[in-house]
Amino acid sequence: MSIFKLHTFDTIDILKWNQLIERSTDYAAFASYECLQLSCSSCYFLVNEDYQSGIFLPMKKVLGVEIIYTPTVVPFSTFFGENELSLEEIMGHLPHVQQWLFLYRGKHQALNSTVKYFQIKDFSKKQSQQAQRKIKLAIKNDLKVDKTADYKDSLGFLKKELSGKDKAFDANYFVTFQNLCRLWAEKDELLHIQVFDKKILRATLYFCKSNGWMYYLKGISDKEGYNQGAMYFGMNEAIAEAEKTGLKFDFGGSSIKGLRQFFKSFGAAENTFYEVSISKGPWWFPVLRRIRSVLKH
Repeated sequence: MSIFKLHTFDTIDILKWNQLIERSTDYAAFASYECLQLSCSSCYFLVNEDYQSGIFLPMKKVLGVEIIYTPTVVPFSTFFGENELSLEEIMGHLPHVQQWLFLYRGKHQALNSTVKYFQIKDFSKKQSQQAQRKIKLAIKNDLKVDKTADYKDSLGFLKKELSGKDKAFDANYFVTFQNLCRLWAEKDELLHIQVFDKKILRATLYFCKSNGWMYYLKGISDKEGYNQGAMYFGMNEAIAEAEKTGLKFDFGGSSIKGLRQFFKSFGAAENTFYEVSISKGPWWFPVLRRIRSVLKH
């Protein structure tokens, strides 16, 4: 039977961990030691002795209570390699952790609410009529795609259009996102697409290419670009490049109905991961956390 041990950023064997996730063809881009250091300030790694199997579990402290959570820029936690543990077994290795509020995908599924994520492995599936109309509208409006610009060129536009739309998109989010883009750009794994109406930027989209996949990271359009079909146009360009270069395409997940419909309109298939919400005390923590959230925002 494989013996699992708990590690932190300070004790994990960086080379062996990165080799483990590189052997995977699924979500390795988000699980490297370097990526996790940029995504979260603390993280547990539960791995077996020969580093043939393991999972990362980002952690933060709120009001002195340790919480296993999912950073905004990470899709979910999942096992890499063989000998996957159940959620109950994972929790058994961290008995001191009292709050589990994270997104999780595994064979041994959690019992909390589900979230859909969307992928394209078969590019022969047709786009919806909505997607086809929006792409034709973008062409009619003479929108142009640029894939040559530096990733930093659109960060101001991204920040301007996303700020205020969700409390998750705070100053820390944009610093982390920029640092991750720099990391992926240095590894030649970043795709940055801009959509222009003449010389006016109407939409920007970011993608990461890793281990046979292209992952959609983040994108936004302004109001005029939305009306012109700019997001559909930019996404269609990225999907075409993925198909041309032999990559499968991953949109990520969302609980927002409009985004799910947007992803599905390109012929994406639905998959499921789980939103785990388990509290082991103290009883006052959820109450103070809600009060803290209201006062903060």
